[in-house]
Amino acid sequence: MSSLPTPPKGENYFRTLFEACGESFIVTNAQGQVIDCNDAALDLFSCSRSDILGTTPLDWSPELQPDGRRSDEWATEIFSRAAAGETVCFEWENYRLDRKPVFVSVTVRRAVIDAQVCYLIVSRNTSDRKQAENALREEQDRFQTLFESSPDPVWIIENNTFTECNEAAAKILGYPNRSQLLFVHPSRLSPEIQPDGESSFIKAERMMEIARKNGINRFEWIHTRANGENFPAEVTLSAITLQGRPVIYTVWRDITERLRAQEAVKASEARFRTLFEQAAVGVAEIDTLSGRFLAVNRKYCDIVGYCEAEMLQLDFASITHPDDLADDLAHMEKLKSGQIRNFDIEKRYVHKDGHLVWVELTVSPMWTPENPPDKHIAIVQDITLRKEVECQLEWLAHTDDLTGLVNRRHFLAQAELELSRSIRYGRQMSILMVDADLFKSINDLYGHAAGDSALKQLADIFRGTLRSADLAGRIGGEEFAILLPETDHEMAIELAQRLRRVVAESRVALKTGLQLQFTVSIGVSSLISRDDNLDILIGLADKGLYLAKNAGRNKVCSSLVPFVITS
Repeated sequence: MSSLPTPPKGENYFRTLFEACGESFIVTNAQGQVIDCNDAALDLFSCSRSDILGTTPLDWSPELQPDGRRSDEWATEIFSRAAAGETVCFEWENYRLDRKPVFVSVTVRRAVIDAQVCYLIVSRNTSDRKQAENALREEQDRFQTLFESSPDPVWIIENNTFTECNEAAAKILGYPNRSQLLFVHPSRLSPEIQPDGESSFIKAERMMEIARKNGINRFEWIHTRANGENFPAEVTLSAITLQGRPVIYTVWRDITERLRAQEAVKASEARFRTLFEQAAVGVAEIDTLSGRFLAVNRKYCDIVGYCEAEMLQLDFASITHPDDLADDLAHMEKLKSGQIRNFDIEKRYVHKDGHLVWVELTVSPMWTPENPPDKHIAIVQDITLRKEVECQLEWLAHTDDLTGLVNRRHFLAQAELELSRSIRYGRQMSILMVDADLFKSINDLYGHAAGDSALKQLADIFRGTLRSADLAGRIGGEEFAILLPETDHEMAIELAQRLRRVVAESRVALKTGLQLQFTVSIGVSSLISRDDNLDILIGLADKGLYLAKNAGRNKVCSSLVPFVITS
């Protein structure tokens, strides 16, 4: 005969069990300081491992418990009882890291691990009472038989009569001892008629017969306490053989709270549906694996222009702007792998009619116990108008509103960056300073509107003549600066001459029907030394501009050569 299989041993095996435990599991030393915990404990307390290690349960507790007892006094009693070998179970109020209260059901045990006295603390949220009862039952199974330790009433039925029950059965029915409940028909502990109108005696007989035939039968039943009060229970009848005799193993469970909870869930779902449909933001339920929309509210449909039926045939990728899809998918991969729990991004959707819609997107997984998230909630808010305003403000921050060229501040910032790159990589760079000749006389003779038209035409000439890498900016009044990356002095002079000629040959049509002609003077400077800075280059270009003005205007001059360049 082969030997029975044995479980694996070693730290990894028990560490895996420890981490896989769905309940919050904390290990403290003999002084009550936390020395280890699993991820469920971190989720319960909304903290990181570094936040909890070294602390004590009192660090996460209010001064007073809900029943008025001092937390420190009660904790001393609990650990004393655990130290004496008792497994202590109790209700407790804790604080999360954000100081929000959380009510838990706690079990504390003393243990010796590697000759070190430790305390094992298992905590669970009492909001999920069924899960708490199951976990408690599993814990009790280690020390007592299932029959005696079950928190639910347990009965043995023979010949359609109760022959044995546990203390929980007497307690739930309000009898001082279990002997008063034995050797009676199940209907004796029930009202005469069940809610469906059937006699309790007849229905009990039928339910027991179904259990014998099928092996198990589960149903809801109304029982009566000793004081005459009726209460709903879930009854499970299991046909088993006990000591060679066919019996029915019976478990009751008071479902009063569950039924109330179900009604509360129904009310909550109705409220959620109302909120979902009437929310001022778009809300959608999305399949995490495929990205398909499973449910969308009206606002979401309005934002992207599709009706609900159309949305349920689409996935989020199909309506996402192609340039934003990679970032969106990267966040989703992190969400699916558990690297992040949620994310917020700004992205663009393509509206059904083709225009772009900027949205602020918040994505959170829909968690279910012990299962990875297979759905997530997406909340979107249309921020298109805000984005347009931001773009307009950004444009105004670095643009001259008359000419559309960059303003002085932005030009100088960009020139500093280009100078740094040119010096670092040993590249050429030049700067032109351009001034409209006799501009004051244009304003005086033809009016400021004519002067503005001349400046606009000059900006248009820059845009039509310069390379895409060049940058022209209005420095002030009728003075302009041009940044020429990758341009040596000879090339800069050549470009300046071309600009000067184009300007001189251009005409500005005035509202009066006249045509205005004007010229520009240009100063040129180029990067010569690694020690040059922007002030030096602009100063040299300004000096060249001064020479051009003094030489009669409509000239290109450089302070680096002792003569005026005319053509």
